[in-house]
Amino acid sequence: MDSPTKETVSNAEFGRAVGVHFTTASRYRNGDRVPSTGVALKIAEAYDLDPGDVLRAIRDGRECFGHFMRMNVFGPEPGVDLNEDGTERKAA
Repeated sequence: MDSPTKETVSNAEFGRAVGVHFTTASRYRNGDRVPSTGVALKIAEAYDLDPGDVLRAIRDGRECFGHFMRMNVFGPEPGVDLNEDGTERKAA
C-alpha cells in the first residue's frame, strides 16, 4: 500500500476509467468523499490495486482514502512534498 504512482492521472481520465464524473474523482482525490463498494472494486481493477487495500482506506475515513488515492492513483497534489516514508508534508 502507498506506493506512489508513476504517472499523474487527471480527474477526467480517472472518471473515464472508473465510470464516474470528473467532479466525483476530485472529491475522492481530496478526501471529501468515499466511493461505494462497487466503485471501489472498479478503482482496484482499473488501477491494479489490491481490493482489500482500497476497502481498508475507505474504512479508515475520507482523509485516509484521499491520501491513498493520491499515493496510488492520482499522484501527490502540487505543493505537497513527500517524506521518505511516503507520508505527505505541506511545502513551506
